[in-house]
Amino acid sequence: MTARPRFLEALVRMAAVLCLLAAPAAAQEPIDDDTPPMVDPAVSLNIRGPGDAVIVIGNEAYSALPQPRYAVNDARSVRDYFTKTVKVKPWRAKYMENVTREVMLKEIKRMTWKARRHSTVWVYFAGHGYSTGRKRSLLGVDATLGNIDKRGVTLREIESLLAKNRRPSRIVFIMDAGFGNVSRDGLELIPGHEVETPENWSLKDKRSLIWAAASDAGPAHEYRAAEHGLFTWSVLGAMRGWADGELDETRDGKVTFAEAQHFVRRVPRALGRVTNPTIHTDPVTIDFTLAQGKHLETGPSDEYLDRISQGERRDRFEELSRRLRTEATAFWSDTLQLANEGGEAGREALEAFIKEYENAVVTISWGLRVPEVREARRVLSNYDEEGGSTAAQEAVAAADIDEIVACDDVVVLEAPAMMGQLSVGQRACLDARVASERVQTTKDKISRILLVNAEAGNDTTDWERLMARHLQDIDRSDPDLAMRYAIYLYKGELENQEGAIRWADVSLENKSRWEGAEYVKKVTSLYRLRAEASNRLWQEAEKAYRKEPSQETESETAFYRGWTKDYAREWLDYARASGGKTDYAFNLCSSAAGTMDFCKSGP
Repeated sequence: MTARPRFLEALVRMAAVLCLLAAPAAAQEPIDDDTPPMVDPAVSLNIRGPGDAVIVIGNEAYSALPQPRYAVNDARSVRDYFTKTVKVKPWRAKYMENVTREVMLKEIKRMTWKARRHSTVWVYFAGHGYSTGRKRSLLGVDATLGNIDKRGVTLREIESLLAKNRRPSRIVFIMDAGFGNVSRDGLELIPGHEVETPENWSLKDKRSLIWAAASDAGPAHEYRAAEHGLFTWSVLGAMRGWADGELDETRDGKVTFAEAQHFVRRVPRALGRVTNPTIHTDPVTIDFTLAQGKHLETGPSDEYLDRISQGERRDRFEELSRRLRTEATAFWSDTLQLANEGGEAGREALEAFIKEYENAVVTISWGLRVPEVREARRVLSNYDEEGGSTAAQEAVAAADIDEIVACDDVVVLEAPAMMGQLSVGQRACLDARVASERVQTTKDKISRILLVNAEAGNDTTDWERLMARHLQDIDRSDPDLAMRYAIYLYKGELENQEGAIRWADVSLENKSRWEGAEYVKKVTSLYRLRAEASNRLWQEAEKAYRKEPSQETESETAFYRGWTKDYAREWLDYARASGGKTDYAFNLCSSAAGTMDFCKSGP
């Protein structure tokens, strides 16, 4: 496909702008898919907050507490919304990621005087909240079970700092955090501990407004399909325009706080999640305009939400069922071990297993059949307390378990894992621990042991599953792991190339962990991988366009060609700066750009 003349490109862009002027943009609704509409990237709505100030905090990498998945994704999207959509000035915006109490306080103090007269100060937080006494706190990433009441910044501390500046008209707290004892993933922060949550959210300054994911002691839910917190996804959607007309179904090109807060309460419920975000009723608050303009996006239709809801129910049921079955399998291994030894303890173990799992259900009230219960009944009916049970021995032989062991001591399992020799029972036990382990460092170590075992045993399928889980759900801060996964995807099918680019980007985000020659070599490889992966996508799109020209195939070709041009130029620039070879990068850049001028060295 030849490059278009510049005047024709200008006409196409002008036509696109006219189309945007004609009608509001619509939220993305795949026709035959149940994926949620996206809240990224930030939309350009010409919303102006010239004197506003914004503080965005995303705390996810808690080393001693459950990890609130997608908190960093949330924070980055909120940052982009305020800097690109609301157009808050860079010097009035502060973004913090995985920080401690001291850093939060220091940076908030620095932001105290940034807001101008009649403006709004926005404070966003995604991570763990906690309540102690009558105070709600935002926890720093260094919080542990022993110091959890001392490693947070209370909302009143933040308010007292920001309230010193009398120029802003309002201070808005947007909190995607639960302040009880339950994390986003359903695990307790402090096992068995009850948190007394304050009854109200009142702060001293009348300008303060709190918009929180949970008005009670409930958790702030994650929304895995969107890779966001459910509250943040709903809030961002509301402010993109989805909430316009929420109260009376009449769109007026404006989203008020009243519309937004009711949208954020309704949509999660339509997706099967009963949430209780804060609701305000005073006239001054509910009339506050969050977004306005002719080009606000229209929200997802009820039919689309129904379709998403069905997929959510299916996915949640499958996830919870897998977790319970894995737990039951590990418990059954321990039970068989006791039953095989004989004695009263074996009988009690079998009875306990039956009692625990015979009527097993998941929390969404779907019954779950645990097949081991039937086997437990068979063993119990023929149980011999003297010297063990023949039925138990037969069950051990019939079970697909090399040996019945516990996996409490993961250090002991490192050696066999390096040889790819973990048994089925050991792997099941470790898998169960990954699902239930609450300490992030331990969860990370267990996951890595399973990865090492799968690789040593040449189990590519399981390695891919484990690596995807590790990076998506456990920890993505290791640039080497992200790079390995990116390379693996790149070497695979065409459909994996976007994933390869995504994980190459994640690896580059953490490249500061490398040093010297290793840094240069790996960064160069990642830049090259992105350029070549996007080139594969471009060439395939080009073939599709030539075979069946259409507006859709032409747009897809242009999209991937743009990717190739940008990634190849980044690779070329880095190769020049680091003294590497530039020929291939220059040729690829020139090919995608359609001109060598774009790829020549800058002044």
